[in-house]
Amino acid sequence: MITKDFDLDDVFLMSEIVDKMDLQLDIESALNLKAIEGADEEELGKQFFMKILPDLGMKFIKKLHKARKEVKRFIASMTDMSVTEVGKMRPKQLKEFFVELIEREGFKDFLAESGVLEENK
Repeated sequence: MITKDFDLDDVFLMSEIVDKMDLQLDIESALNLKAIEGADEEELGKQFFMKILPDLGMKFIKKLHKARKEVKRFIASMTDMSVTEVGKMRPKQLKEFFVELIEREGFKDFLAESGVLEENK
């Protein structure tokens, strides 16, 4: 479904979406740090995203209406679809898009660096 790499224009648009939706996740609350002690880096990354993605996904769905135009533009920019076609997507297609996006190189880095994933200080 995704036809291009995550580029700077996409970073700007995702930043706008994150800002409009006020998406944040408290990492320390999302993870039981004691349960992952001793895990290697790959396993740690896998456990981290398996624990935070459901919470982030629910927050995203709950606040999706706040950035509807931007989300449509973002999906259109990442696929060969027009904004009008994106507006006619079925929920299953939307889920498939975001699952594929999460697996794309650079997207997890964007989440970490954008402030969506914040450590409790």
